[in-house]
Amino acid sequence: MQRDHPPKVSALIITYNQERYIEQAVRSVLDQQTDFDFEIMIGEDCSTDGTRAICQRLADEHPTKIRLIAREKNVGMVLNHRLTHFAARGQYIASLEGDDYWIDPRKLQKQADFLDAHPQCVLCFHNVIVYDRESNDEWLYVPENWPQITGLREILRESHINTSSLMMRGGVLDRVAERDENPLMADWPFYIALAALGDFGYIDEVMACYRHHAGGTWMNVPVDRQIEIVRAMYDVADRTLGGAHRELIESLKERFASIAAVEGARRTWKQRAIVAEKRIEELERGRRRAKLRQRADIHPRAGEPRPLSS
Repeated sequence: MQRDHPPKVSALIITYNQERYIEQAVRSVLDQQTDFDFEIMIGEDCSTDGTRAICQRLADEHPTKIRLIAREKNVGMVLNHRLTHFAARGQYIASLEGDDYWIDPRKLQKQADFLDAHPQCVLCFHNVIVYDRESNDEWLYVPENWPQITGLREILRESHINTSSLMMRGGVLDRVAERDENPLMADWPFYIALAALGDFGYIDEVMACYRHHAGGTWMNVPVDRQIEIVRAMYDVADRTLGGAHRELIESLKERFASIAAVEGARRTWKQRAIVAEKRIEELERGRRRAKLRQRADIHPRAGEPRPLSS
């Protein structure tokens, strides 16, 4: 894909083994309606399923819009995103994971307009529908009444920036020191580092869908390990910020440990409740089957012999 001039926006799609979802993700970007040029860059991380073939087909169908970066070997989510990002040429960079999708065809236009109008913002994001595939539950990712402009203190407390909602200025990644990021928590420390470069803008609209995996990697990490990872992340943030927010960071460490412990206990009791509910259902089915057999013994069908009494 050759261009005489760089596009206004580069839309990055990072994917690995997502053959069930990748086409919907790509087409949700192709459906974007803008008054500027944008490119789609797919970082395909040497999938072992049919993901690459689907990406190649879509790239062949849209050669002037899609650039497929097919890795020769698997490099992992963090490095795949970083390498794809550095290959982008847009003034602004939007991100999307291969199992999520955008639901507003004007998303790129709205976010680019926002960053044009707010030069103090290094990035902007929006709200997202979270869809749990197992329970079919849906909820919103960002809390109600979230401020339009936030910064370091807010992102230190918690991150409400979903990857599918992110648009950042091109070139800012060059200004963030490369770190040995834990793949279980790569986004949050990255956003903390970005907060030293500018404000974060928020558009109070729902413009993407994020598929929540109940059995996702982070959810399977023991609570003690989660606390250890977050404490280490805060320690890195403290060093990066030169100790200027140490008192706040120390209190946030304890806050997260308390919340994680409560959430861990909630998950444990929820799992026990699910097991108990399944056992109750099994017992109820057994009771119904026994009752049906009893009725069949008492009232046999016409022409059928009655069971012999013992």
